Amino acid sequence: MAAQATWTESDRVATAAMAGYARQLENAVTAPLIEMVDGTANDAAAGLLCTVAGERRAVEIVLDNTVQADHLTAPIWSLDQRGWNVTVLVPLSQMGEAHTSLRGVPCTLQPWWRMNSGDVVFGSLETP
Repeated sequence: MAAQATWTESDRVATAAMAGYARQLENAVTAPLIEMVDGTANDAAAGLLCTVAGERRAVEIVLDNTVQADHLTAPIWSLDQRGWNVTVLVPLSQMGEAHTSLRGVPCTLQPWWRMNSGDVVFGSLETP
């Protein structure tokens, strides 16, 4: 019997983000946030998934409903100091809190939500 992988919301969002890079003929991979930062991620944020496009120096952190946006402050600063452009992919229902928590932090926010079909849709980039 073959093992079945369970897809999380974060997996779906990261896959949709990677598809966006593929449409632009750019390579992107997924990686846990903890692999992208040098010990600056707290326990809550360490397991978050990122989409990474190395040529563009872009990291998109997939925020989920289990982590508060303010837990991303230190990891975002760490990535910024190493030359990465950071976008936080935020569930639409958490955009208000993300704007408040990440104001002044070097990142952009991009809301995401699921359509009735199950497809992940992204909104416009916003500055917190």
